[in-house]
Amino acid sequence: MRLFFANGGTVAIITRISDTAATKASVTLKSLGNSDVLRVTSREAGARGGELRVAVDYATPTPDETFNLRVFHVDLTSLQETELEVHSNLSMRPGDPRFVDDIVGQNSALVTAERLAVALGNGFSVGARVVDGTTFADAAIPDGSSLRISVNGGSPTTHVFNTATNTFTPGLPAGIAPGVVEAGTGKVLFTLTATTSTVQVIPSDSANDIATYMQMGAARGGLEQSPYGAQRPAPSGLFTTISHANLGEFAALDQDDFDGEDEIDIEVDGVTLEDFNLNTTGTGLFYKGNVSPVDSLLNVQEKLHVLAAQFNTKAQAKANFAWRAHVEGYTLVFRRLNGGANLGLGATAISASAGLFDGAGFTDAGNVRYYSLGTSGAGTYQSGTDGVDGGRPTPTDYAAAYELIDREVDIFNILVLPRDAAATDAHRLELWGPASVFCQRRRAVLIVDPPSTWVTASDVTAGIGGLRIGLVKDHSVLYWPRLYALNEFNLVKPVDPSGAMAGVWARTDGQRGVWKAPAGLEADIRGILGTERQLSDPENGALNPEAANAIRVLPSGIVSWGARTMDGYDNSGSEYRYVPVRRLALYLAESLRRGLQFAVFEPNDEPLWAQIRLAAGAFMHGLFRQGAFQGQKKSDAYFVKVDAETTTQNDINLGIVNVIVGFAPLKPAEFVVVQLKQIAGQIQT
Repeated sequence: MRLFFANGGTVAIITRISDTAATKASVTLKSLGNSDVLRVTSREAGARGGELRVAVDYATPTPDETFNLRVFHVDLTSLQETELEVHSNLSMRPGDPRFVDDIVGQNSALVTAERLAVALGNGFSVGARVVDGTTFADAAIPDGSSLRISVNGGSPTTHVFNTATNTFTPGLPAGIAPGVVEAGTGKVLFTLTATTSTVQVIPSDSANDIATYMQMGAARGGLEQSPYGAQRPAPSGLFTTISHANLGEFAALDQDDFDGEDEIDIEVDGVTLEDFNLNTTGTGLFYKGNVSPVDSLLNVQEKLHVLAAQFNTKAQAKANFAWRAHVEGYTLVFRRLNGGANLGLGATAISASAGLFDGAGFTDAGNVRYYSLGTSGAGTYQSGTDGVDGGRPTPTDYAAAYELIDREVDIFNILVLPRDAAATDAHRLELWGPASVFCQRRRAVLIVDPPSTWVTASDVTAGIGGLRIGLVKDHSVLYWPRLYALNEFNLVKPVDPSGAMAGVWARTDGQRGVWKAPAGLEADIRGILGTERQLSDPENGALNPEAANAIRVLPSGIVSWGARTMDGYDNSGSEYRYVPVRRLALYLAESLRRGLQFAVFEPNDEPLWAQIRLAAGAFMHGLFRQGAFQGQKKSDAYFVKVDAETTTQNDINLGIVNVIVGFAPLKPAEFVVVQLKQIAGQIQT
């Protein structure tokens, strides 16, 4: 159908038909904890679903809770990405406005998404401020400080801290427990843990607000994650993560190890980048820096961003090194810029001198560049099932498809049956008759493709009679020869002309009107390289009487050079021998049927007939002014008759109103006859 759109088509309804059940490709994505959490399934059944790729990242406003999903097709030869979709700020929480199932299901044309049932873990909120102490009692929370907590998105409740009893009044909600995470010797981070629940710390206007004092909540640099945040699919690429349990261990690394005298080196995928310097303050630990006047995880994020910026600068200077670093919350991700889906899977685990990663509670994983729908994906964070095309469709399968179209498609006017790769000319011959009957019922026209065995004009004239058998001929149109076009592998191959010609029809309809023959110099065929056979004038003259429409190579381009239905062979005498006449009549019938629906169940008498004459007459007059009919006067071009002569008393008793609409069609000029006459004698002036 690519040639349909290349030649001016704008709307196509495509129905997939197969003999055996076709299946859809899918991929099941795993969480950082290696649980199956999200299944992504192609909307289109068949093997082509295996060309879909999915990328996951945490580069969102809430990088510990939400994620982005990028979906696209990839050309398996050139690796070019097409049909890109980006679904942002997705949540794994059912009922969330950005719930992944709903957002992807409603907005993606390529895939659907299904969150899988996973047992809930604990939610938590970790403050960003590093304070003196080793236990919760030493967390240095001022007496009388207030803490506003929302559980599972509910209304926040306020709790006041009492240093004398080391408790909150009123007590914290059920399942919520305070605690600390060690952040170096004698240093801790304040935490709240929620058993199988989501806990959010909400800032207040109080002068003694714990959220402000301890820097709690994502907006203040804290780390907050619900049980659903832990269920997100793992990010694609080579990533390192810090869990909230060992975040303090990383924060307590000493900047003095990286002050320029003992600079670190980082190795990714076997390539070492040298001379990193993460010292941002001169002395002190990682939680000391320029971002906050207090010791804070915000300074840890500062170090990560400095590391990523230095890595990317050095990576650009390293020849053929296609990795870049990204900071997504407290996740550091290295991603390849090019290559296939599984490229990067075998990358060397991230390592660095001075134990920057392996000694600081980091867990690292060499994940794939992209996830693949189907079984071609590798690594520990995905599994998949392949899509299956199904078998060659039979006439019975096509009949079932026509029933489906009858139910689900309101209107169409051109039918094309693309060639199935496994179908022979004999198989296709069985399809045209029932398809033309279906078109007759739906006021549409079928474009019939020529057999691949037709090589010469003589083959066409000898074989077209057999092709007519069983056809509704005035609802069927044939074009020959086949066209040359590039396939998906950039190889030249012959293709049937129906798709391209359907586009030419649509373009002609839009530019000139359905009454204009889709033929002539304006009807050039675009997006092709040539035709299987170039025709001479005598060959074209032999095809025309047989109602085989020629596609010709002319100096102006490759054009459609015929406008006959298959009822247009010379001895048929059909009034619908021409494509524009047949299609205009169908257009009028369908338009009038729809436009006169107001008459249903109205009193069947002269007032109604007058309304019908007015409505139908206005429609026909509009077409007359556009040049759709013959005649200089409307009386010569069309008429509308509905009265007591067309609708008898018996019709009235049966609930019928008969409307007769006549029109004088424009017929295409197939030949231009030039007569020359020589003037004898002297020219008089």
